[in-house]
Amino acid sequence: MESGVICMDKGRPGVFFSTVLAAWMNTGDIRPDIYKDLHGDKETYWLATELTATSYHFVAEYAGSVRVLNNSTSICGPQVAHSDSAGRLFWVDCSLRRDKRRSRDLAVFTHWQRGMSSFPGNGSWVMDSAARWCLNGSAPILLSEVGLDSVMQASLREMQRIEDSSDCVGWNETFSSD
Repeated sequence: MESGVICMDKGRPGVFFSTVLAAWMNTGDIRPDIYKDLHGDKETYWLATELTATSYHFVAEYAGSVRVLNNSTSICGPQVAHSDSAGRLFWVDCSLRRDKRRSRDLAVFTHWQRGMSSFPGNGSWVMDSAARWCLNGSAPILLSEVGLDSVMQASLREMQRIEDSSDCVGWNETFSSD
């Protein structure tokens, strides 16, 4: 379960009330008590839908990966790819940088891999010799084959434009100890 992207139809009363309940569970006053028994905000959304008897759905696949093809079968890096119920790339998590904690360099994105389903034998995440997480087992897909290379390039250009037109306050302080 990934709480970085949650799609909700807030026009449905049960969904609206479960969202309000999840928000309350994540407020400063109650969060310490709630988080004692949970793994963070991701579980509050699930718990809130259960407590309000609201129907919900999880995408059957685990997270995939997006970046440059490492070898013929895997993509390594911090970026996590989430697909929709039809298996299309829906959302990318963890920055457009090569390493958001150590570098301002933008990453290069050429391929993505769908996450595996929760069924046994559908691939695995492994750590390579460079201490990067790599997804093995699903076929890498060229972003250009699914029409997403231009979207990714436009996103990278926009990020660069924003950085070039601002001072990016706090960046130097964040990385001055490296």
